[in-house]
Amino acid sequence: MRRIQNLHLLGLVICLAALAFGYFYLERTLGLEPCPLCILDRIIFIALAGIFALAYFQRPKAGERIGYDVGTLVISLGGVGIAARHVYLQNRPADALGDCGAGFWHLLDQVGLEGAVASALQGGGDCGSIQWTFLGLSIPTLTLGLFAVLFLLSLTDMIDAIRNRHKEF
Repeated sequence: MRRIQNLHLLGLVICLAALAFGYFYLERTLGLEPCPLCILDRIIFIALAGIFALAYFQRPKAGERIGYDVGTLVISLGGVGIAARHVYLQNRPADALGDCGAGFWHLLDQVGLEGAVASALQGGGDCGSIQWTFLGLSIPTLTLGLFAVLFLLSLTDMIDAIRNRHKEF
C-alpha cells in the first residue's frame, strides 16, 4: 500500500512542478504568454493535481482507488490529446495556421467554455510557434510526455488496485 501512496504523491508533485514551471519560469521569468492550448494544459494539470491529492491524503482502499484511477486516466488521456494536437500544430507550416485570434480568457467571456475550448483546439498562429525548447523538445512535446507519465502512473495504480481488491475483505 505504501508504494501506491507514493505513486499518488509522485503524480501530485509532477502536476505541481509542471504548473510552477509554466507560471513562474516560462511566464513570469521569460515573459512567454501561454497560448489557448497551454491554458487548457494547465487546467488539466490542476484537475489531475486535485485528484492525486485526494487519493494521497484520503488513502482509499483498493476499490475506491479504482474510481480515482478512472478519473486520472480519462483526464490525463484528454491531456495527451490536447498536447498531441499542439505538437501537430507546431509541425504544420506557418502559413497553414490562421491568425492568433483572441486569447482564451477573452473567448471564455464571449462564447463560453465550449466555444473557447473548440476555438483553442482549432489552433491559431500563437499555438503553432515554438517559443522555448529544452533538449530540442518544445513545451507541448514535454507536456505530452508528462501527461503520458501521469497516465502510466494511474494505469499502474489501477492494475494494483484490481489485483488487491480481494485482500480488503
